[in-house]
Amino acid sequence: MLLGRKGFMKARNSELKYLIFVLLAASTVYVVGHWNAIVDPYVINDDVRQQVYWMQKWYDEELFPDDLLTLYARYYVPWGIKAVYRLGAPFMVPVQFSKVITGILYVITACFIFGLGLEFKDKIVALVIVCCYFFFTTFLRKISGGLSQSFGFPLLCAYLFFLARNNLLAAAFTIMFASVLNPYIFVLTSATHGIYLIANYGALPVNKLLGRRSESLVDEVSTDRGPLTGENPIGPPNQIAITKLFLLNVPILVGAFLMSLKYILLKPDGIGNLVTWSQIVGHVEYTAAGRYQIFPVPSIFYELTMPWRGIFPFDEWGHVAGWIGMAFILALSICAWTHKNFFANLHGFRVYAYLLPASLLMWCISYVVLMRLFIPGRYLEFSLTVFYCVFTGVTAKLALDRLGLKRIIFPWVVVSAVFVGALRSHELGIYDYSEYQDLYRFLRTTPKSSLIAGHPVLMDPFPAYSHRKAFVTYELSHTWIDSYWEIIEKRTFDFFKAYYSDNPDDLRQFCDYYGIDYLLVREEDFSPRILQKGEVYFEPFRSQIQELVRNKSQFAALSAKAFPVVYRSSGIRVLKMR
Repeated sequence: MLLGRKGFMKARNSELKYLIFVLLAASTVYVVGHWNAIVDPYVINDDVRQQVYWMQKWYDEELFPDDLLTLYARYYVPWGIKAVYRLGAPFMVPVQFSKVITGILYVITACFIFGLGLEFKDKIVALVIVCCYFFFTTFLRKISGGLSQSFGFPLLCAYLFFLARNNLLAAAFTIMFASVLNPYIFVLTSATHGIYLIANYGALPVNKLLGRRSESLVDEVSTDRGPLTGENPIGPPNQIAITKLFLLNVPILVGAFLMSLKYILLKPDGIGNLVTWSQIVGHVEYTAAGRYQIFPVPSIFYELTMPWRGIFPFDEWGHVAGWIGMAFILALSICAWTHKNFFANLHGFRVYAYLLPASLLMWCISYVVLMRLFIPGRYLEFSLTVFYCVFTGVTAKLALDRLGLKRIIFPWVVVSAVFVGALRSHELGIYDYSEYQDLYRFLRTTPKSSLIAGHPVLMDPFPAYSHRKAFVTYELSHTWIDSYWEIIEKRTFDFFKAYYSDNPDDLRQFCDYYGIDYLLVREEDFSPRILQKGEVYFEPFRSQIQELVRNKSQFAALSAKAFPVVYRSSGIRVLKMR
């Protein structure tokens, strides 16, 4: 008994040692990869510009008054994300706090990935899987920004970690947290949980109806690898099991209620609903030429193969390097899985027998009810990335064993992988918006109620850094919310009609009608090179702009006589319109 306890404690201490290494390694990869963001306030994730800027109102209620974009952004951000940023607001401004959240989530995800690796009963396998996590760039790209999408991988990995240990209560609470942090992960994990319950406990209600005693099933219901029922349960065993099984899953019902409350009962007036098939088909803004391709829906083959781009360097070093990397992994796989004396504990793959069917099911359902459950690809992208990462790690460990390199895996192979992974993660998911910092400072001197218009792409960082309202931004031009998009579409058409007009009165009337105080004119937008290229903005506006500028060489917005310039910086003129 004493020896058994000592062995258990020794194993626990060994796991703790490796876990500390994972914490340090993940922190290193994040710091190296996002060092520029850590030290430069103008280097952020691009989505931060649309989802976090309005939180400046927590410091000054006079900012962004009566602003449609702010109303929509506040609605768009889930409650849980707001709560996280509210907790951090007394210590750091939200735009910068997003970087802290990113680092924390990246490290937490690495720890849960390590925990999933331990299901293979080999700590070195778990470490190799974590190394693959550093190489799969999709993880850091998605986590970057500290937004709703950033919580996708941490929540999914946490759920799988608890489910693999049959900890139904912790798994259910994870699903509940997903309801206020990332809606589509809530849907995905709920579907996975349903399949798990049916597969493992589906016979309980049937046996109860038939009056059968299912002691084996009763004993399996657990909270953490232990029986849920006591040694002397009170009442019929089936009744005890069903009741406790229900109680263990109450948090999921709470999550479903919170989802309904947020997205149905408390939805602001005027925002509208997610678009339907009939609203999507035949409209160019939902195609690849538009804001974001929703239709046609990418094929299932594309969705199954796309996550592999996260490990092969197609994007960073080109197709040749990508195919070489793919050939290398294929060779490792053949080496690992075809050995005549092949042996490996594959218990860790058990949890994916529930996740992958649920992912495919939700992809099919979300395809049928397009956009009602958001983009179909989201239900495969996260699941497959985690599965491919784990599979690659197991494969790499088996291949290294077969090649006789087992003794150097830790620390040499692992440390080298961490170093290379850190270099590959450099500036993943972050962008530098410091070019207009002088302009940000100038606009902060304008009245707090000022409404500023400019090319939508140009305007993206200005609400976050100048703390002033933007008329239209590219990031918040969401085509998939019907009523909101109708307003944004009209605003955008009207803006470009005035922006590329040769009549000063058109520009004045536009600004008077919408109450625009300042107009940002980017001189490059009027260069023959840009106009001839014809890619000023996405469809349907691109075609409109091409017609507006046809045979036109003079533009009112560039007339210093009609519109005196009050400030000029980095090729941008600031015009005071009211």
